[in-house]
Amino acid sequence: MSDCRRDNGALFAPCHPSRYEMLDMPKKATKKDAGQEAEKELVETAARIGVSVEELRRRREEMEARNRLMMELWHKEEPLHPDLVPCLNVGGLSGLPMIHHPLYVASYSVRSPKHNARLNYEYSCIKAEAEEFKAAGDWIGYIGCHASGYRMEALDAVVSHLDDESYWRTVGGVFTSIDNAHQYQRVIRRLLKSDRPGREHIMHEEERAALSGLPDVLTIYRGYGLPKCRKGWSWTTDPEKARWFADRFAAIDEVKPKVVRGTCRKADVIAYFTRRNESEVVIDPKDIEGIKAA
Repeated sequence: MSDCRRDNGALFAPCHPSRYEMLDMPKKATKKDAGQEAEKELVETAARIGVSVEELRRRREEMEARNRLMMELWHKEEPLHPDLVPCLNVGGLSGLPMIHHPLYVASYSVRSPKHNARLNYEYSCIKAEAEEFKAAGDWIGYIGCHASGYRMEALDAVVSHLDDESYWRTVGGVFTSIDNAHQYQRVIRRLLKSDRPGREHIMHEEERAALSGLPDVLTIYRGYGLPKCRKGWSWTTDPEKARWFADRFAAIDEVKPKVVRGTCRKADVIAYFTRRNESEVVIDPKDIEGIKAA
């Protein structure tokens, strides 16, 4: 038996390259070859994305550690975190169970308690990070820890801690990161109508330049689903983008999509955001004239 093994090994050994060629078989890679290829790939990827090899290696090690942790949590059963229990909406959007906590929004499986460990871990990490930002007085970081639908509320709670420039930069950042502005009409009016100096900082420099290039009178559009959302602070100069929003919100609310248009003076525009490619015009609804179906 041992002789046969030696013969078979000799037949396909590296000292007989013709045997590989005859059978169209590539030479079997060694662990050394695999290590060299992995290192080469690491160097090439690091150069392509513009980071050091050490930084890319660190990121990959962190990702691998997180993946291992997720697998461990997947097989662990535990009760849902007490902070999340009152935030569990079993009906949810489209009938799907959801967790809606200011710091954490996620789908929930009522049939698999094994998911609780992962949800608890993710929530606890975000909560700890938010508490660190708050303790350090990093209010922008603190707001950023919140789920997008709760950032306006978080901003409103900490505005007194922000200097004027940070105030307007943060208002702009939060406004462009949420899709539920209609739920915070009073808060938005108070924040956007603030008499704090430096309102130009609500926009990036290139956005201010884009606004200055617009005509003195603008035709603006708004897409919506529910009738109560017909008027709002967020409009666009792009009718196709308004139609996109109309289709999106109407699908969520299960109503017919609608688009309206109106006119306004550029001088009344509070901000013009291009950062999400939406040509978004932020304006007080009271300053819009001739609103009608588009």
